[in-house]
Amino acid sequence: MKKGKLKLNKVVEGLDRTLHFRLEQSREGWLAQCEEIKGIITGGTNVNPSQEEIVAHIRDAVRAALNLPARSSLSRLPIRSVFTVGGSKSYAR
Repeated sequence: MKKGKLKLNKVVEGLDRTLHFRLEQSREGWLAQCEEIKGIITGGTNVNPSQEEIVAHIRDAVRAALNLPARSSLSRLPIRSVFTVGGSKSYAR
């Protein structure tokens, strides 16, 4: 197993293997913060981002926080998002 995968596996061990992100959306864009690993934060100025855009930004933020190479595939890393828009919440996977 490669170093990046070992490092990622160590980090998510004991977290129920899913990283949860709280997403807030406003007129200026959106912000996502990881609930389990403080310091993994990302966002964008697109006020209507697609789920794919959000997940791509989140995966990049995880790579950066864990100092993983850009080529590291995190496609199998489960991510759960909680969206907050105008005070109401909806859940997405």
